Amino acid sequence: MTKQAPEFSGRSIYLKFEKIYFAIVAVSLLLVLWQYWGMNRLLEVFPSNAEVSISGDSLNGGHSESSLNVSNDGALLQCDIKPSATFAYCSLDITIGDGINKGLDASQFNHLNLWLEHASTMQDTVIVYLKNRENNSDDLDPSSRNTSNKSNQQTVLPSVGSNFYSLSLSQFTVPSWWILLHKATGNEAKSNLDNVVGLRIVTGDSLETRGVEILLKRATLSGKWVSSNSLYLILAILWALVITLHASFRVYQLANQLKLKRTQNVSLEELNHFLSIQKDEFEVLAKTDPLTGASNRAGTRDIFEHMQNQRNGVYSLIMFDIDNFKAINDIHGHQLGDEVLRDLSHLVASLIRDTDHLARWGGEEFIVICPDTHIKDAVVMAKHLREKIAVATFNGGVSVTCSFGLSGYQQRGKNRIKKMIEAADAAMYKAKNGGRNRVEH
Repeated sequence: MTKQAPEFSGRSIYLKFEKIYFAIVAVSLLLVLWQYWGMNRLLEVFPSNAEVSISGDSLNGGHSESSLNVSNDGALLQCDIKPSATFAYCSLDITIGDGINKGLDASQFNHLNLWLEHASTMQDTVIVYLKNRENNSDDLDPSSRNTSNKSNQQTVLPSVGSNFYSLSLSQFTVPSWWILLHKATGNEAKSNLDNVVGLRIVTGDSLETRGVEILLKRATLSGKWVSSNSLYLILAILWALVITLHASFRVYQLANQLKLKRTQNVSLEELNHFLSIQKDEFEVLAKTDPLTGASNRAGTRDIFEHMQNQRNGVYSLIMFDIDNFKAINDIHGHQLGDEVLRDLSHLVASLIRDTDHLARWGGEEFIVICPDTHIKDAVVMAKHLREKIAVATFNGGVSVTCSFGLSGYQQRGKNRIKKMIEAADAAMYKAKNGGRNRVEH
């Protein structure tokens, strides 16, 4: 149960993070859609008890004449423009804020919306100014305020039948005459709308004598409570924070898992070491005859495989069998018979070379595998074994004889091991049929 706990805990936390990601995706999508289709912010500039006035080129010695009529329909500017040595114009001025120092931060909005009607005796433009009170502006008298406040302008070409104009605040620019007048450079020459104190609507750039009427019905600032850039920045920070937390937790979790794995590996290594020892012991038991201590058939497999892989190896096989072993069991009993088998195995093991391999082949049958031994040398060894066995006395005063059959290993052909064993077996039965206690090959 304890091993499954971390896995279950990790799965639960993954599900929690999946829910968190799903929630953030849903919130992000809703906020983006709300920002696109809703989240609208609207501020009325005119008419909202704003102070309205007019001015013109008479301030610079011009001859244009203008009049103002404010009614429920709006503010109507009527102007007779007369060219002179100065730029001829008339303007309609709307105060914002106190009109002097404290204005409106229009940078939080996106558009200036104007409902106005324009009539002129000839094609003309309309110049829209937003006057911004700069922090470093001197407190000048009202007569100089129009030139000291930063002018941000956008030009509109009125079209017939249109009375609504939506001007993007990002497209307002500082006119060249203001830059030249104030010798502005760098940021000072850039548009700034953070403290707008006035809206000015000015007749256009035509140099001809003309009559112009401008009726301003309404002026508003519109935008979003949260701009798209700010919203995307907030969402990016939120996503980065969640991903960072998730990644940090994942690193922490992986570190714990690695620590647990290392502990488990140490335990497994100890267990494997123990099992390896047990495996070796079981392999020895599996390849060893429990009665005699000699190898069994399984114990000869590795030697036979080695023989097959040798190209030029010389091997001989000695197979021997106890003569009349059944009579020993019948007369003396199986227990004594087992002791004879064990004593015989120990005797043969003491007489053969260290490089030779003794195995109990089955019942009272044994084999000796002799590497690097020609058949004639194996015959000498077999005769020596036969003689020693014949004169030996085993437990209980029992004496036995053995019949031996020999064969050599052939390097070519198929079933070489099988043929060698069959040849030795045939030679051994030849020895038995020839009178027993003999060596044949």
